[in-house]
Amino acid sequence: MKIRAMLSVLLTLVLVAGYSSAFITSASPLPVMVKTENPCIAPFSSAYYTWLNTRSGTSCENQEGHGLGLIPAPVDLSGITDSETWTNSAGSPAVVGYTIQRSAGSTQPAGAVVTATAGSDSYDLRKIGKLTPVKNQGQDGNCWAFASIGSLESSLLPGESYDFSENNQKNLHGFGVPINLGGNDFMATAYMVRWSGPVSEAADPYSYGNTVSPSGIPVEKHVQEVFFIPARREPLDNDLIKSAVRQYGAVYSTLRYESSSYTARTAAYYYSGSGGFNHAINIVGWDDGYAADNFATPPPGDGAFIARNSWGSTWGDAGYFYISYYDTRIGRDNAMFTAQPKNSYSRIYQYDPLGWVANFGFGTDTAYYANVFTSAGSEQLKAVGFYTSATNTEYEVKVFMNPDNGPISSAGYSSVQNGTISLPGYHTIRLDNPVNLKKGDRFSVAVKVVSSGWTTPVAIELPINGYSSEATALAGQSYISSNGAGWSDLTLSQPNTNVCLKAYTVSGSAPVTEFKPTFTVWKKSGSYAASLLKNITASSVAVKGSTPLGYLNSGVVNKTNPSNRSFVGQVSTRNTIQSFVPAPESVLSKFRTNSQNYS
Repeated sequence: MKIRAMLSVLLTLVLVAGYSSAFITSASPLPVMVKTENPCIAPFSSAYYTWLNTRSGTSCENQEGHGLGLIPAPVDLSGITDSETWTNSAGSPAVVGYTIQRSAGSTQPAGAVVTATAGSDSYDLRKIGKLTPVKNQGQDGNCWAFASIGSLESSLLPGESYDFSENNQKNLHGFGVPINLGGNDFMATAYMVRWSGPVSEAADPYSYGNTVSPSGIPVEKHVQEVFFIPARREPLDNDLIKSAVRQYGAVYSTLRYESSSYTARTAAYYYSGSGGFNHAINIVGWDDGYAADNFATPPPGDGAFIARNSWGSTWGDAGYFYISYYDTRIGRDNAMFTAQPKNSYSRIYQYDPLGWVANFGFGTDTAYYANVFTSAGSEQLKAVGFYTSATNTEYEVKVFMNPDNGPISSAGYSSVQNGTISLPGYHTIRLDNPVNLKKGDRFSVAVKVVSSGWTTPVAIELPINGYSSEATALAGQSYISSNGAGWSDLTLSQPNTNVCLKAYTVSGSAPVTEFKPTFTVWKKSGSYAASLLKNITASSVAVKGSTPLGYLNSGVVNKTNPSNRSFVGQVSTRNTIQSFVPAPESVLSKFRTNSQNYS
């Protein structure tokens, strides 16, 4: 393991060294900032290196003439699960203690949560109208597009029925991988969350061997949330995948397909080797009682996932098949794609069209990163989007207007949001306190993440030869920090590299409510002080520290004057910051004699 880790680091350095010696300058001067310490890029996944070493002799077809096409992503999400130590022995199920929270604006039922519970012994999406018809990728290597689109389509059913275009996704993914020769769930996610898709199948129908798609096709939905479900740790560690299928729909997953491991008589598949991943499918159900003797080579125990392939309805059981729980490759790379109405947001700001390519950090589980944008019109900043690479990642998002120290503004932040995200993936976080913008306004989004056990928690886009070669970046776009105080332009340490951080706006600005300010003083600390506040406009506030504080209620949070947003010493009970500013001495003096709470 130590040798493999050392080789992984060395290969990562070789792949990125081709561009690390360059230096990008900016036409406009950058502010003087403190250089951050010990930035590093995480080693790429062992599966990606295996693919690099074998791709020249690898065909996108299997022995039966069907297309495969999975390219493992460079990002390593194996975590505590190691592909070299995973066994297919029967044992107690390792129940995964995570939950999948639906994002705000999801078309799914409000407040629903996916939990890692076993549920029923069998389940089949075919029986409840949660699957679109089986499709056929032909001999091209586009399984990844069909599996990701299949997951997205399934998540919308039965309420909304769509047929999205795999052709558009595989032709316009934008990566350096040749069209029709492979992809993965990270590439699919990048295409979707940058709003390139999904588009209608009717507007861009699938065609074998086709490499051209029309431009300008309107998207049908906006993808704002993609969950990367942690890998199974042993054969019966299936509860989280099952729960995702039950609550959302078809799950994107990968395997190693070998024709010799397939039993056509029963449409059953069981692979017990250690070969690299080469095919993506959808998990659409399960049967805990599916007998081991249904497989030509019986696995150690009963039980199988129900899977949908992309080889047409004449293959398998009308396009479906069973994969043994004891298969050593299924369920190691899993994703769940979801969508929202495309009118949820009207504009997206981003520098990472290729999305999450690698991980970056400072050797600890905490890191800060930010992007600076310029508003294109009169609008309101409503949400931000970013990736998390670990389970139970804590985050804090701050929005700054007119940043004058890298991404930070000396006037303080205009909005703040914090919370915990259970699973890795791409997530959209709505701001409880949106920020009004006008054309030409410079604003920044800064994120602090704490990912326990991970020392490189920041998702970045960078150029990798033959994969993400087209990635570019300019000075003044992305910033990083190890402590939130000293910030450095990311291109100083990694040219052509951006952090993966987006901002979402809606057209027009919300009206600002004006009213006469009221004043309240108190000295209670360390507890929630809602009972001591008068005329507040949102949730209760916790007083930080032991110093008595006097505040002037200056109005609603979206008030346009950024100087009225100091937010000193406040922690929200519901991720909401009040629009309070420290009261000046001229105001405090008027209330000292009348207030028993102030001292």
